[in-house]
Amino acid sequence: MKSTCFFFFLLLSATSFAQNRIKQKASPALSRLLTLKKANDSLDVLITVGNLTSLAKKNVTVLAQYAPAATALVRITPAQLEDLFAEEVIKFADTRRQPKEELTTGSLDISLNKINYSHSRFPTINGDAIAISVKEQLLDTTDIDIKGRYFNSQVGSITESSHAAVMATIIGGGGNSSPFAKGAAWGSYLTSSSYSMLLPDDDSVYQKFAISVQNHSYGTGIENYYGGDAAAYDQNSRNVPALLHVFSSGNVGNTASVDGPYASLPGYANLTGSFKMSKNSLTVGATDSFNRVAPLSSKGPAYDGRVKPELVAFAQDGTSGAAALVSGAAALVQQAFRNTVDSSLPSNALVKAILLNSADDIENPLIDYASGYGALNTYNAVKTVVEGRFREDSVVQDEEKLIPLSIPEGIAKAKITLSWTDVPASPNATKALVNDMDATLVLPATSESWLPWVLNAANHPDSIRQVAVRKRDTLNNTEQITLDDPKAGAYVLRIRGSNVQDGRKQSFAVAYQFDSSLQFQWTYPTTSDPLLANSTAIVRWQSTIKGTASLDFSYDGLQWQTISSSIDLNQHSFAWKIPDTTAIGFLRMRTTPLAIPFVSDSIVFSKEAALGVGFNCTDSFLLYWNKQPVAQYQLYQLGEKYLQPLIRTADTIALVNKQTASSMVYSVAPLVANKPGFKSFGTDYTTQGVGCYVRNFLAGLQDNAAVLNIQLGTLYGIRSLQVLRSNGAGTKTVQSLAPLTATNLVFTDPGLSSGANHYQLLLTLTNGQTITSDKEVVYFFPHHPVIIYPNPAAQHTPIQIITQTPQEYSLVVYDATGRKIRSETLQEVSQQWAPFRLSKGLYFVTITGRDGSRFTQKLLVY
Repeated sequence: MKSTCFFFFLLLSATSFAQNRIKQKASPALSRLLTLKKANDSLDVLITVGNLTSLAKKNVTVLAQYAPAATALVRITPAQLEDLFAEEVIKFADTRRQPKEELTTGSLDISLNKINYSHSRFPTINGDAIAISVKEQLLDTTDIDIKGRYFNSQVGSITESSHAAVMATIIGGGGNSSPFAKGAAWGSYLTSSSYSMLLPDDDSVYQKFAISVQNHSYGTGIENYYGGDAAAYDQNSRNVPALLHVFSSGNVGNTASVDGPYASLPGYANLTGSFKMSKNSLTVGATDSFNRVAPLSSKGPAYDGRVKPELVAFAQDGTSGAAALVSGAAALVQQAFRNTVDSSLPSNALVKAILLNSADDIENPLIDYASGYGALNTYNAVKTVVEGRFREDSVVQDEEKLIPLSIPEGIAKAKITLSWTDVPASPNATKALVNDMDATLVLPATSESWLPWVLNAANHPDSIRQVAVRKRDTLNNTEQITLDDPKAGAYVLRIRGSNVQDGRKQSFAVAYQFDSSLQFQWTYPTTSDPLLANSTAIVRWQSTIKGTASLDFSYDGLQWQTISSSIDLNQHSFAWKIPDTTAIGFLRMRTTPLAIPFVSDSIVFSKEAALGVGFNCTDSFLLYWNKQPVAQYQLYQLGEKYLQPLIRTADTIALVNKQTASSMVYSVAPLVANKPGFKSFGTDYTTQGVGCYVRNFLAGLQDNAAVLNIQLGTLYGIRSLQVLRSNGAGTKTVQSLAPLTATNLVFTDPGLSSGANHYQLLLTLTNGQTITSDKEVVYFFPHHPVIIYPNPAAQHTPIQIITQTPQEYSLVVYDATGRKIRSETLQEVSQQWAPFRLSKGLYFVTITGRDGSRFTQKLLVY
C-alpha cells in the first residue's frame, strides 16, 4: 500500500514538474491550447531553441525560420513538444497566431505631422531611392501611385489586399491618382513581404535589396511577454544596422490584457503582438487631426514597463496608417543623412533617436504610455539631420563618453535623446534590456545635473498615468532628458556603460534639439499646398510662443481682414472656412505677447478641377475640364514615375494625338498667378467608358415607341448627327440634327415595325469624317408575344424567333401534313433556327403560354 502511494506521489510530482516546465517556457496561449489537444494532434508552434540543428533529429517539420535567433515555426505534435521541453531543447514556445491588418480607411493627412512642411522646406528630401518593405499581404503592384517604383524582393504574398495598397500609398504614394495620394516618402521604392510567419525575413533579403525600413501594420491579440519573434526582430536589427522596423501599436486601446504582469489593467498594456515588445523597433500609436491620442489606439507599457508606443502619428480608424507615416518619415531621415552626411545609411539607433527627439510633446507632459515620446514631427527630424545635431559613439562596461553641448541664449526648451540597438534578451525574460547605459546632462559651471525622465510602471491606473520623474532608467534602450528655459552655457552629456555585457562595445546614438523662445512657423498650408475653395481646412503652426493671437487673411499682403482675434497658440491649429475664390492669399498671425506678425507663404486657392474624356477614337482622344476664372491651365501626363507637365493652354479642352501620346493617365490644374491650383484626379482615358464621341447609346420600348437616350462625350468637331433605323423595310433616317447644342439627347420613334428594329448613330465631323456607333435593337410585339421572321423566308436563310418574355412560351412546328417537325421552349429574348433545318413548304407554328394561352402562326419557306 505504501509503495503504491509512493508511486502515485512520484507520478504526480513528475506530472506537476512537467506542467511547470511547460508553463515557464510556453506562452499563455500555447499553455491553454495544449490542455485541449491530444498527444498526436498536429500543431504549428513557434519555438526558440539553443541551436536549430538540434531539430534535425527530432522528426519535426520546419515551416519557416530566422536562423540568427534560432527561432523556427514548426509543425509538431503535443507529444513531440513535451519531449523537447523535457530534453530542454526549447527555450520558449508559442502558438502560431494569425495576423490581422490594423484597420484604416485610407484617409491621408500629411500636414499634422509636418510631412508637407518638410517637403516644402527640403524639396530634394523625398525618400529618393530608399527601399521600403511593406510586410503584410501583397500591395497593388500596378497602382499608378507607385508606378516605376515597385520591386520584387521575392518574399511577398501571392494574395493582394487593398490594405497593403493603402499602406504603400501612405508611405510612398506619388500623388498620381489624386492630390490626396501623395505619401511621406514619395520618392522611395517599395516592395512586399508576407506576414504569414510573423518573423523577420532572412538578413540576406534586406541586404540584397538594401531595404532600410520595414512597415508592419498588423497585429494578433494582446500579448504581454517578450516572445521568440521579439528576440528575432531585435537580432535582425543588430545584424542589419541600417534597418528600422516600424509596428502599429494596435486598435484595442480600451481593452485589458488577460495575461501577464498587467492583467486586468483597463486601457493600458494592450499592444497587439509579442513582436511589438522588441526593443530595437518603433511601435506607433494613432492620433486624430488635432494630435489627440485615439481612444482605440493601443497603449503601453510594454510587459516589463518600457515605454510603448514610442511615437504616435495621424491615422483614421486604426493605427495602420500611423505606422505607415512613421515608416515614410524614417525614409526621409535616412535620405537626408545619405545626402548631407555620408553616402551610407544611418544606423537604426540614430534614426530612432532623431525621430523620438524631434517629436511634439502631447498628452501628459514629457513621456507617457499613451503617446510615448510624442507625435511625429517630420520637419524637425529632417532638420536635425541637415543641421548635424546628432552624435554616434560606443562604450564598454564602466566606460564614460562625454559629449559637449553648447546651449545658446533664448532657448525655451532643450531636448536630448540617447538610443542604442540592444542585443536580444532570452525569450520570456522578465526584463528585455540587456546592455544598459546611463545618460546624465551636466552644467559644469554650476555643478548642476539632470537625469532622464522615467515613468512609474506599477500595475495600477494611477501609477501608469503619473507624470514622469527624473531618475536612472534601467528598463529602456532609449533615454530622454529635457530642460525648460535652460541657462545658456557649455553643457556636457555623459554616457556611461553601466551594464554592457561580454566585454563588447555597445554603440549608441544621440540627437538633440534647442527650441527658441520666439519660435513661430506656419507649417500648413505652404506654397506647395493649394487649398480647395469654399471648403474647411485646418491651418497649422508650430510655436514656442504662448498665449492668444489674432489670425488675419489677405489677398495682397497689404489689406488684411481678421478671421479670429482669440487664437490659442497652444492648440497649434485652427479650422478655417476658406473663401469661395480663385486667388493667391496669405495668412498672418499676430501674437499678443510680442505683437510680432508672422506671415505665411503665398497660398493658392482654387476650385477643384474635373477632367473628363470627350471621345476616344482610333487616332486621337479629347480631354476637357471645367472652366475656372484663370488665364491658363496646366495639363499633366503620367510619366515614368510621376505626373509631368505636358502643355499649358488657355482652353478647357485638349485634343491629343495617339501617335505622340506617351501616357494613358492625365490630370489638369488651373494656374493661379502662374502657380498650380488644386489638381484633378488622375484619369485614364481608356477606362472612362467613352467611345469615339459616343459615351452612351441606349434604346428601349415605351408606349409602343422606341425611346433613344444618347450621351455624347463632346460636341467638339461635330457637324451633324443622324439617327438611323433598320428593319425588314430597310434603313431610314428618323432624326437629324445640325448643329448640335447639347451632349445629352433623347428621341422618340413611333415608327416601329413588328420584330427587331435596329438603331445606329451617324456622326459627321467638321473635317468630313463620319463615325458610326454600335447598333441598339428594340423588339416590337404589336399583336403577339412571339414573332417569327423573316416570314416568308427563303430556304437556307436563318429564321429569328423573339419573345417578350423568355421561358414563358413554348412552340411546336408542324408541316402541312400535321407531322411534328420540332418543339422547344423559348429560353432567350432572341434565338435562331439554322437555315438548313426546314425544307420548302408551308408550316404551322403553335405557340403555347404557361398560362394556357395558345395561338398559331403560318410560316412559309420558299
